[in-house]
Amino acid sequence: SGKYACLYCTGLCSLTSGDLRRFGNLDYWSQKYNNDGCPTKKMSNYMNVINKRLIYLDEDPDTLIVHKIAPPELHLMMGAVGVLGKVLLIIYDPGFKTWLSLYHIIFRGYHGVGWDGNNSNKILKKIDLLEQAVIKEIPEYETIIKNFADILKSLQNDIHDAKIEGLALKTTWKIHIIVNHIYHFIKYHNMGLGNFAEQAGEAVHAKFKPTWKRYKVSTEHS
Repeated sequence: SGKYACLYCTGLCSLTSGDLRRFGNLDYWSQKYNNDGCPTKKMSNYMNVINKRLIYLDEDPDTLIVHKIAPPELHLMMGAVGVLGKVLLIIYDPGFKTWLSLYHIIFRGYHGVGWDGNNSNKILKKIDLLEQAVIKEIPEYETIIKNFADILKSLQNDIHDAKIEGLALKTTWKIHIIVNHIYHFIKYHNMGLGNFAEQAGEAVHAKFKPTWKRYKVSTEHS
């Protein structure tokens, strides 16, 4: 989190990109932060770059970070579905909960309301059916379900104008990355994010968890 928390640009948490970060920028700001005495309360003055890089590759300092580090497909998907679901739980309740139950999709969010990777993927696979159901019940939202960026912009305006109780829709950093930065990576590599997705790492983590619970030792017994 933070004012300039995007890995790929120096922009704010909005639907607009800032200047794209380059590896040389990381070195510049981390060194300047260190030279200025590491003022922890002024990290935003250093574009939130306060530590040296963990890995140094043989790359040009002008290399764009978004060309080398893949956007996290799994977590971005969960974030996007979570935002859409939060809206539907307000404007299409209880219809949305009924629709989820019909297709055996369960809540399994890590922070509040949401869905894990598997259930997010189920929603996306049936997004056409969900769209039909929503449009049938609330046809006034048909036009803003067609384009994701427009959904966010339109809903923000609609919610503000209509004063929908209980919903304050904000752009998250995941939405910021989806709207502004996925395109750069895909265009540069000429392939989708599937080859770089973090599902494999998540699967290893899940399989190792029982072993960790069985053999972990508390600090006082180590």
